Amino acid sequence: MLQSMFRTAVVLDADQGRKLWVMGYPYVIKVSGDETDGQFALVDITAGPNSGTPLHIHHAEDEMFYILRGAMTFHADGEETVAGPGSFVYIPRGMVHGWWNRSDAEVQMLSAVTPAGFEQFFVAIGTPADAAHPTPPPVDPAAVAKIGQMAPRYNMEVISGW
Repeated sequence: MLQSMFRTAVVLDADQGRKLWVMGYPYVIKVSGDETDGQFALVDITAGPNSGTPLHIHHAEDEMFYILRGAMTFHADGEETVAGPGSFVYIPRGMVHGWWNRSDAEVQMLSAVTPAGFEQFFVAIGTPADAAHPTPPPVDPAAVAKIGQMAPRYNMEVISGW
């Protein structure tokens, strides 16, 4: 008899998950390594207009993206591509990459990492989106600096801006 690697099934409605404000926008951890025995994590990311990540490298995990709405520009291994709804992007560990929403509209995408663990970076740099924090805190230089401070703890190397 085969046994599941997972402790229990996870079933969430669209509005459920661990909600965070990250750099002014909502991120929802749909499933973390705690629920998957460290196998993977899935985060629903909303990226605001003209926002994104610096170029960076994940040294411990592969990263995948599935675009739900909008169009996201991805930089991976020296090439840029625009991914629209239904597009899938896979970034293997060790590859320089980043993403940027160059539009005037929000982009919503699912981001998965394997193995799990990097989702905790968002917890470390974010603020809970709860009754005590119904709106995002301001994105100030201290919030940006925290990304660089926390990145090495999560096996991420920040390379530069675009």
